[in-house]
Amino acid sequence: MRVFSIILALFFCLSSCQPSESVLLEEGNKLFDKGEYQKAIKLYSDIIGKNTGNELAIYNRGLAYYQLDSNLAALQDFNTILKRKPTGFQIEFNPTYATGDERLKVSYLQALYHRGLVWENMDSLRKAFVDYKTCLDRETEPMQKSELCIRIGDIYQRASKMKEKGCEYYRQALLLGHKEANTRLETYCR
Repeated sequence: MRVFSIILALFFCLSSCQPSESVLLEEGNKLFDKGEYQKAIKLYSDIIGKNTGNELAIYNRGLAYYQLDSNLAALQDFNTILKRKPTGFQIEFNPTYATGDERLKVSYLQALYHRGLVWENMDSLRKAFVDYKTCLDRETEPMQKSELCIRIGDIYQRASKMKEKGCEYYRQALLLGHKEANTRLETYCR
């Protein structure tokens, strides 16, 4: 009986000595910030292995894959998040006041925007456009809207037959206060 008690106590000690998800997530974020993306991916993957519902770990891993140009892996992570979200109108949570599992969630628009970046990186401009345009139609923050206008304008510039349409988006970005909009207008819209 004494041996069983010692083994049980040792098991509880070892399981409680493992770092929490939030500690691992913070460590992964620090590695990400230092540009150590492979190490960050490993930590994020460990978190996901323990809790497949941790959208923040999935999202951050997708961002790390994107930084390494591992587009298919990044796409898979962003798609995983988007598949969990309802389509149509949804109420976004405020991360400042989030508690419990809510802190592990990622907004639909964040995941959609970053999937658009991956599509653009893969030269899948139509898919990138659809993601950016969907974000633009739902976004309320002027700075985010201006960045989306720049991205859409860039796609139109790359699609050489529609350059004037791109200029329209650059003008919209300028009205919204984007600091690079004027340079884009001078470069592409004379």
